[in-house]
Amino acid sequence: MLLEVLQRVEADGRPFSLESWVWVSPNLHECGTVCCAVGWAAQDRRMNKEGLHLVRHSTDASGKIVGNRWISVTDLPKAAAGQHWGPEGTYVIMPAFLEAIGFDAVEAFFGISRDQACWLFASYRYPRENATKIGEVIERVQAMMAGGEDVP
Repeated sequence: MLLEVLQRVEADGRPFSLESWVWVSPNLHECGTVCCAVGWAAQDRRMNKEGLHLVRHSTDASGKIVGNRWISVTDLPKAAAGQHWGPEGTYVIMPAFLEAIGFDAVEAFFGISRDQACWLFASYRYPRENATKIGEVIERVQAMMAGGEDVP
C-alpha cells in the first residue's frame, strides 16, 4: 500500500519534503500542504482503515504531552493553522497508530525497526539534495520490500 501511495503522490506531482510530517500553509503550494512519505500515507483512506492517521500533537512548555487529537484529512488545514514550536509549548501534525505517535507510530504500523524507519523516512538519512525527492524514498521502499543488502 505504501508504495502505491508514494507512486500516486509522485505521479500527481504533489508537494513532497522529508523536512516535516505535514506542513500546511497557503503560501507553500496551490493545495497549501507539503508532506513527507508518512504524512501522505496517513491521509490515505486505506491506511486509515488499517489504523494509521494524523493527530494534532500538543505539548506544554515542559514538553509534557497535553493532547493528541485525531484529525481527518478534511480537517487538516484548520487543525494545522498556526503550527508552532516555542517556549510556551508546541503543536504539530504527526502520524499516529494505536497509542504511538511520530517514529514510534511508523515502527509499529509498518513493523520495522527505528533504524529502518529513519533510513526510509528521516531527512538526515538522505543526501541533502535528495531530501525533497520522493523518487529516492520510493527506491528505498522498493529495496526494503525486496530485502536488499543495503537495507538496515
